[in-house]
Amino acid sequence: MSLRLNCYMTKWLEFGCLLGAAVVLGVFSPFEKAPWFCSIVLVPLVHMLRHGDKTGILKGLTAGWIFGTVSWASGTFWLLNAMESLMDPAFWQSWLSLAAIWFYQGIPFALFGAVCGWMNRRSAAASPLFCASLLTLLIYLRPALFPVSWTVTVVFWTEFIQIADLGGELLICFCLIWINCLASDVFFWVRQREFKALGVSLLYLSILLVSVLAYGTWRISLFNRDLQAVQGQSLSVASVQPGVPVRWDLKGLDNFKTDEAFCLQALIKYRDVVMGADLLVFPELPRFDCRSEEFEKSGLKSKLEHLKIPVLLHGKEDIPSMEAPVIHRVDERKIVEQKMDARYSAVFFMSHGGECTLAYRKRIPVPFSETSLSTYFFPEQVEKAAGKLWLSRGESPGLLQIKTFLVQPLICFESGFAELAREGIELGADLMVEFSNDGWFFSRRAEMKHLGMSVFRAAEFRRPLIRCSNSGSGAHVNAAGRIVDGTLTPHGKACVTKSLLLCPDVLTVFARWGNAWLWAAVLIVCWKVLAVMGGGRRM
Repeated sequence: MSLRLNCYMTKWLEFGCLLGAAVVLGVFSPFEKAPWFCSIVLVPLVHMLRHGDKTGILKGLTAGWIFGTVSWASGTFWLLNAMESLMDPAFWQSWLSLAAIWFYQGIPFALFGAVCGWMNRRSAAASPLFCASLLTLLIYLRPALFPVSWTVTVVFWTEFIQIADLGGELLICFCLIWINCLASDVFFWVRQREFKALGVSLLYLSILLVSVLAYGTWRISLFNRDLQAVQGQSLSVASVQPGVPVRWDLKGLDNFKTDEAFCLQALIKYRDVVMGADLLVFPELPRFDCRSEEFEKSGLKSKLEHLKIPVLLHGKEDIPSMEAPVIHRVDERKIVEQKMDARYSAVFFMSHGGECTLAYRKRIPVPFSETSLSTYFFPEQVEKAAGKLWLSRGESPGLLQIKTFLVQPLICFESGFAELAREGIELGADLMVEFSNDGWFFSRRAEMKHLGMSVFRAAEFRRPLIRCSNSGSGAHVNAAGRIVDGTLTPHGKACVTKSLLLCPDVLTVFARWGNAWLWAAVLIVCWKVLAVMGGGRRM
C-alpha cells in the first residue's frame, strides 16, 4: 500500500514540477534579471523523458504536449486582448481559437516526448546530444504561426547569444537544450550517488558552457574594439514613440486625436533629441497616411520639412478599383465605403521634407488579423471578400540609402523571420529598422518578447537594429545584440530616443550559410534512431 502511495506521489510530483517549470517559462520569459535560469528550466521535462523508467510513448507524448502548451499559454495569455481588439469575435470564440493555437504550439514538444518514450521502451535512453538535435529539428520543421520561441528566454544573456552569428537563433536553441539535458544528468546522478558518471556529466556541461561563453566574450571584445573606429562607419538614428492609443472610444469622438497629432506632439516635446540625427523613424501606425490631406493639415509635415532630416514613416497603401468589393472603414466621425482592390502595410520615405515615396511593402502579414490562415501558409491563394480585405504581400526587401548606408525595413511581425532579414543582408543592408505596433497586446511582457525576436536578428547578422514602437519596448540594438543604454522605451509613454550606431562591414557565417548546420543534427537523429531500431525490444 505504501509502495503504491509513493508511486502516485512521485507521479504527481513529476507532473507538478513539469507544470511549474512550464508556467515559469511562459510567465517570466524573457528572463531579464536572471537569463542563466533558462539553463535549467527544461530539466523537469527532460528528466521525466530520459530518466523515467515508466515513461513510454503515451506518457512522453502527454508530458511534452502539456509542457509545450502550458508554457505557450501562460506566456501569451495577452493574445486574448489582441483578438478582441483586432477581430472582435465572441469571448468563447477567442478562447477556443487561442486554445487551438496553444495546442498547435505544443506539437514539437509532444513529438519529442513520444520519441523519447519510444526509445525508453527499447532500453535506449536518449542522449543529451540526440535530444538537442531532435527537439531543435522539430521546432524548425513546424510551420510557424508566430515566430517567437522559448529561446527568447536567454535574449538578455548577451555573451550567450553571440553564437547566433554561426547558426542563427536555432543554434542558440540547440545549445540551450543540450545544456538542460546535461543539467538533468547532473541532477539524476546526484540522486543516484553515481559520482563517476556525475563527474563526466559535469565535465561535458562545463566544456559546453565555457565554449559558448568564451566565444561570446571574444565576439563582444572584437565589437568593442571596432567601436573605436566609428568615423565613417556609424549612423545617428532617432526614433519616435508617440504613445498612440490602440482602442478608440467611438462615443467620444469630440476628443478624437489623429495619429499625426500624437506624433507631432511627441516630436515638439523632444525636438532637441531629434536634432542632428541622420535618420528619423516613426512606428507602425495602421491609420496613418503620409499622402493624405490629414497629414498635410496636421502640421506634422511642415515640422518634418523644417527639421530637414530623412524620415521613415509607416502607413497604409490602398489600391482602389471600381470592380472590387465594398470595404467599410471609420474615418474620424463617419463610416466610409470604398472599393479596394488591394491594401498594403507599407513604409514611406520622406527625404529632407519632400514628398513621401513608397519604400517597402510588408511581405509577411499577421495570421488571423492581416491575412487568413490559408493565405498565410499558401500566399499564392488570393482571398477577397465583401466587407473584409486581407493585406496583400510585398515582393522585395526594399532597401533604402541613407548617406552611404543601406537600410532594410521590417514591419512588426516580420522581425521574427531570420530568412527575411537575411535577404536584405545579402543585398548589402547595413542597418535594420523595425516598425512595430504592439499596443493592442496591452502587455509589456508581449512587447519584451517581440523585442527579443529583434535582438536575435542583430546578433545573427552583426547589424544594428532600430525597433520603433507605438507603445513601449522600442530599442536601439547594436551589432552585438545589446540594447544601447537609454534607448529602451517605457510602456505607454511618448518619448524620443537617439543613438550613434556602428554598422560593421562583415558577413557572418549564418548570413552566408543560413541553417545548413542543421544537416548535422539530421545525421545525429537518423544514426541514433537506426541504431535503436536495430536493437532488441525490452522484455
